[in-house]
Amino acid sequence: MTGIKTYVQTDLRVAPTEATHLVRLEDMVEYVAGLTKQPVSLVSGANLAGAYVKSTKTMTLSAVGALEIDGVAVAVDDRVLLASQTDLSQNGIYTVKTPGAAGPAAVLVRAKDFTSNSDLINGTIVPVEGGEQYAGTRWKLSISSTPYVLDTSDLVWSVQIAEFTKIMEADFLLEGDGETQTWTFNHNFGTHKVTAEAYKEDTWETVVIGGVTRESENSVSVNLGVPLEADENIVLILRAKVPQSITL
Repeated sequence: MTGIKTYVQTDLRVAPTEATHLVRLEDMVEYVAGLTKQPVSLVSGANLAGAYVKSTKTMTLSAVGALEIDGVAVAVDDRVLLASQTDLSQNGIYTVKTPGAAGPAAVLVRAKDFTSNSDLINGTIVPVEGGEQYAGTRWKLSISSTPYVLDTSDLVWSVQIAEFTKIMEADFLLEGDGETQTWTFNHNFGTHKVTAEAYKEDTWETVVIGGVTRESENSVSVNLGVPLEADENIVLILRAKVPQSITL
């Protein structure tokens, strides 16, 4: 009898290490095309001052001591992304050669997949595994000038933002008294468009609303068209589509 294999869902923000690990098709297609690089451990969101030697593609930092990036001490062979160098041509993926100590300064060398002009692909994505601020984010490369020349072209990296719409909802009870046909409610949806639905409390039968009027930024009035009888209660549901964004 064949044993049962366990498949672990992952993506390229966590490097697959087993044959049974799954990856998203989108990530795999981008990786094969060279658009998604293997993850880096950390990304620097600030300029790291140092001396860069083009012939050896090596960055020796000016500050003596152990190097920390995004609040985490680096280790030998860590892959790191420099995304905010003052000299934009110095940006890119590096491997930590020397992490720095009390005496020597840290030394970084461009990673094997970021050492030639052919490695420069506009739109390249780099996932980030760690860091206090940027763990789990994805960074995108933009190169505006052609041809793409490593150590010459400006390499602009930006964190990816995903836009989506969140549905916010609030419900209110309309209690009938035989006279009232208009109610005003406060909400916290701001200036976003508000829609309303109404249902009978006992049967959840749909009730036709006469009209919904925005009274102010955070209040609306609802008119049923006729007074609500004393023995009737209606549940009013207000909804709003609110744009949201997340950092990937």
